[in-house]
Amino acid sequence: ENRWHLIGQQMRLKTLDTHVLNNQVYYNAVWQPATTNDVAVFGWASDDFLTEATNMLNSGWTMTQLDSFVLNGEVYYDAVWQPGSPTDYIVLGWTFADFDNKCAEQNNAGMRLKLIDTYVIDNQVYYNAVWEPGTSDRPAVYGWARSDFETKANDMLSSGWNLKVLNSYVLNGQVYYDAVWQAGTSDEYAVLGWAYNDFLTESNSRWNSGWRTTLLSTYELNGQVYY
Repeated sequence: ENRWHLIGQQMRLKTLDTHVLNNQVYYNAVWQPATTNDVAVFGWASDDFLTEATNMLNSGWTMTQLDSFVLNGEVYYDAVWQPGSPTDYIVLGWTFADFDNKCAEQNNAGMRLKLIDTYVIDNQVYYNAVWEPGTSDRPAVYGWARSDFETKANDMLSSGWNLKVLNSYVLNGQVYYDAVWQAGTSDEYAVLGWAYNDFLTESNSRWNSGWRTTLLSTYELNGQVYY
């Protein structure tokens, strides 16, 4: 809760991301000016988090940020809620096959993906996701290798699509990406797999040139963190 003292009560979390290095959890975050109330939890165990997520949904709060991490073989969750529609649909800890089936079902029911998060335990990928009501198309890819994903991302940007969701994870020493796009004409600039110092330099340069971070995802590979 030091975030209130560090950045003031007129700022709200826009992006939240964690990584684990040497059994220590590290947080990355972006705030933006706002006055809307929000409620956040950090590092909650699965059972406690599921209960809280259900209670918040039933009380008329919508989840705006979702993040998970694995520490000593246990899964923990971070999340942010704001007042909103109680019609979101949430799944936690689903295998890809079940998640993929649910995506098709939810899409047919008029729901669209707004949050995706993954974690890996025992070489198995598990998906957390949130859907919201919507009618516009949101093309998505899941588990794409970096080279394929870079090509896809460039093609989508050239075709009038902007990234809405970006997620990365490491499985068997390889990096994979999930993403969701939405129709848009905003100019975007993205970097993938950059080391911390390079990323920080680029981030500061972009900030000074009038750009703002909209999506942030990290992964740890061979003892190094990449952005």
